[in-house]
Order: sequence, then structure tokens, then C-alpha cells
Amino acid sequence: MDKTSIILNLIRLGNEKQIRLSRYRIQQVIKKSKFRDMFEWRESDTGEYSPEILRLLDRLEHKGMIMPEIMDEDGKIKVMDYTLKRRYAYIDEIKDELEPLVDEFKSDRPEIQDVILYLIKECNQQNRPISRYRIQNILYIADKIYEETYYASAFKLHWYKTKYGVFSPLIYKMSRFLEEEEYVEPEIVMYKDGPRVVNFRLRKHPRTIDPRLQHVIHQAIEIFYDDKETANEYLKNIDDLEWYRRRSR
Repeated sequence: MDKTSIILNLIRLGNEKQIRLSRYRIQQVIKKSKFRDMFEWRESDTGEYSPEILRLLDRLEHKGMIMPEIMDEDGKIKVMDYTLKRRYAYIDEIKDELEPLVDEFKSDRPEIQDVILYLIKECNQQNRPISRYRIQNILYIADKIYEETYYASAFKLHWYKTKYGVFSPLIYKMSRFLEEEEYVEPEIVMYKDGPRVVNFRLRKHPRTIDPRLQHVIHQAIEIFYDDKETANEYLKNIDDLEWYRRRSR
């Protein structure tokens, strides 16, 4: 069994299930699997780790087969998530072994793909422009409304601030995926700093989402477009968020 295939199949599972797979989690999954003894393991102050898996991940990054989502946290570089940059076919034996272990990281978060598509559908129907920036801001407001109503986060996402406003790595990545898979058609305008998506148009009908989520998304759309004062009140709290920096090696 090829060790590289095990890692690539594992990352594909995480991407398709929208489950964050960091270096640490990749090692935890393989450690629990029947493939454990194929890899070298060492003891450290923080527990057992595999220098071999870490070397393979570095090699796959260098070859351009995977892309890391990286955050600078208190001066330390932290890999949050890996994404496949190239299609890689499943090997059934690997998928069958690793899928139940990956599922252990699942939360009760709704499928972000369906939430984004529902938001785009509503904005299209109301003739409101909807870009990546707007998607993230509206869903941030919707999440805050949901917390106020139900005392819990709706999307269970990591939110950060950038010089452009609120940012969610998963929402950004998923909007790119929906574009590449032709769920949506982007309207792109050229600016001095390059092309920018100014509006998405739905191409494939989304699945139904929870009525409570539908309601808060409707509220968030109205607030974002029609009530700037309230929108700014929600969004000013991003000053309390961490800065996000995406880096590539």
C-alpha cells in the first residue's frame, strides 16, 4: 500500500466532508487505523508523532498536490487545514478504513455548501449583488442573530478579521469550490489589483436547509443591504477577532 495514497485519500475525505484535517488530525486518524505500522512513530513531550507523515505532507505541498490553510497564531505558524489541489481517485480499501475515523471529527454544523447556495438563491431572487465579501459578512451577521435567538452558533465556524473585514477560511474555500464545480456562475470585473467577483448567479438548485437558518439568513440579508446602522453594529465586533494571514510555502 502506497503511503502517499493513504494521506491523499484522507485529505480528500476531509475536503468532501468539510472536516478540517490539520497535521495533528492526519496523524491521529492514521494512528488509529490499520495503516499505523506502515509509518515511523516517535515519542515527544506532547505525545507520539510521526516525522515520516510530516515529511510526506511537506513533500506533497512542495509538489503542489495539496495546499495548506495557515494561520499565524501569536507568532507561531499553525496549519489549520489541507486542501487537495489536484483530483486524486479514491482507493476503496483506504477509504473504507479511514472514513469512520474522519467522521469522528464531525460536528452538528449544517452543510456550509447548502447555506451558501441558499443565500445566493435568495439574493438572486431579490436582485441583490452577492460576492465573496458579501457572503461572509451576511453569514457572520446571520450567525450572530442565531446566537441571540438560540444561544448557540449556527455555523460553528472560525471567524477572523482582515483589512477587508470579516473572513471565514471555510466559506471562502467553499465559494471557490462552488465556482469551480459550476454550482454558481461568477460575474467578474477587472480592477487595478486584478479580477474580482462582484456577483454570483446560481446554476444548480440548492438543497433545503433548516427553517431556522432560512429565517436568520433572510433577516441578515435585510440588515446588510437595508439597515447599515444595524449591520455596522454587528460587524464592528470583528475588532475582537484574531487577524488571519494566509501563507504559502
